[in-house]
This record gives sequence, C-alpha cells and structure tokens, in this order.
Amino acid sequence: MRTLLAPFACYLLAVTALAARPEPTKPEEAGMSAERLKRMTAAMQRYIDRGEVPGTVVLVARRGRLVYLNAQGVMDVDSKAPMRRDTIFLIASMTKPITAVALMMLVEEGRARHLGPRHELDKLSTDSRG
Repeated sequence: MRTLLAPFACYLLAVTALAARPEPTKPEEAGMSAERLKRMTAAMQRYIDRGEVPGTVVLVARRGRLVYLNAQGVMDVDSKAPMRRDTIFLIASMTKPITAVALMMLVEEGRARHLGPRHELDKLSTDSRG
C-alpha cells in the first residue's frame, strides 16, 4: 500500500497546483533543482515498469510557479492510449494522500520534522522499558 501512496500524493499535489494555475518557470527560479526533479521521471518509470501503475502524471509547483510537469505510461492498459497531462483519475480513498500532503506542507513550513523511514518510527513507538 505504501508503494501506491507516492503516485497518489503526487496526483493530489498536481490537482491542487493546477487549480491555482501556476505560471511555468525554471526550477532554479523557484528554489528547486532541475537535476533533482529529473529523478521524478525515473522514479515514476520504475512504478510503471514493475506494473504497479499503468502511468503517472506528476506536477511540482513551488511558490505559485510550475517547475515540473510530466506524464508517462498509458491511461488504459488495453488500448495503450498514452497518459496525458490532463488525464482524470478515479481515486477511491483520499485519506492517505491528503494526510501525506498535509504532513509534507508542515515539514516544508518547519512546523513538523521528518523522522525518517517508517521502521525508525516503529522503534519510537515501542515501549523499551520492558
């Protein structure tokens, strides 16, 4: 289930950013790294190659400016119609993506801190007093 969270969180961010109609800009002008954003393409391709999702649409906006938008894979496995940037997705449950985005926003604002991988969080919740 965790492997599906990333694409859904990215989709939620894309929908939110598109609603605000951000203006396209170079990533560096918004304080982002173009080189690091390129890693998103490879990361999403791995989901597609493993058969976890047929395709992805990723949009990254910062400070009201569009810094990355990419569609890859297919919309429909049978017809092989290519994924488009304006593809509409059916999402059955939004709880995890909304929570993930809210937490990412709090971390970005400095109001929460990233504690690391989940297995590290599990150690924190275990009572070690015996």
